[in-house]
Amino acid sequence: LTTRYLTLSYNLLFSGRRYMLGYNIPENVIDSFADHSVSVSKDVRIGGGVMHLSAELLNLGGKNYEVVRFYPMQGRNYRISISYNI
Repeated sequence: LTTRYLTLSYNLLFSGRRYMLGYNIPENVIDSFADHSVSVSKDVRIGGGVMHLSAELLNLGGKNYEVVRFYPMQGRNYRISISYNI
């Protein structure tokens, strides 16, 4: 959603059940997961350039899902960024 004041976005990443390694046996199943994230950003003109401000809230559910077996992803986390382009 983009307005003249800011930009708001929502992201859904979903992965179904899958197998690790090359054998499709019950011991190699990795569970499905859904990762929800939101972000808000704004561009501000300063001097001769544009400053881009952004804040993100990643993994809203805080679930420690596995992309690779035995290596859980981090739970809920935040990211703030500022950039300036001339």
